[in-house]
Amino acid sequence: MSGRVTLNKVSAYNLNVVNFTNFVNLPTLATNSMFGLFKKKAALKYQDKIWLKKESKYKYLFGLSEAGQRKLIIACFDQTLEEIKFILEKSMVDFSHADSITSASSDPQIILISANNFLRPGSSVSHLTSHFVEIIIFEHHPVSDKDEALLNKIKETFGINIPVSFLVSMDDSLMQQFGADRIKTLMVRMGMQDDEMMSHSMISKSIKRAQDKIKSTVKNELPASSQKEWFEKNAINRR
Repeated sequence: MSGRVTLNKVSAYNLNVVNFTNFVNLPTLATNSMFGLFKKKAALKYQDKIWLKKESKYKYLFGLSEAGQRKLIIACFDQTLEEIKFILEKSMVDFSHADSITSASSDPQIILISANNFLRPGSSVSHLTSHFVEIIIFEHHPVSDKDEALLNKIKETFGINIPVSFLVSMDDSLMQQFGADRIKTLMVRMGMQDDEMMSHSMISKSIKRAQDKIKSTVKNELPASSQKEWFEKNAINRR
């Protein structure tokens, strides 16, 4: 059976994840109006859903259509998009693969789109906003700016309350950048199974720190079709 590792259980792993305006003497009316200028905008919250292996992450797709609720899947890389498409077709899951979401004319349970097309100026999914119950992003981009651009577009299009999840596995190339094998070994020793999913803010924060570190060491980013290829191409551009 597939399962989910609870927060308490995750905490028990004791993960050691990486190296991972004063206004004075202003009239009340003016002060109140000024506060609005400095009010921090609420950020879109997201959850990392993490598996030990890539295969288990993809198996998660099988149950998406069974819930009977419409979901939007965003793939950060073209190769990932094709892999998802292959798995959904093989599993006979009803989905629409749209180069532009505006071209989707059917009413499937799952809409699949690339991050580049989702972010493209003029691409809009506003006509579908009332139907999606969750947005799933397959993998993090190695550079945090790309994730933030996706989250900002999601917030602008769907609002702040829609659930957003990143699907991650410990053998993702990004995770390998900060000692994921050591964490994976620890989890296995503590009894975590391949088909179990875990989520913990400690790991999410460590992923963000790793992305920020990568961003600071890359001069001129080269495009890539997969997370693995991204690191192969951009390693030579690091300072």
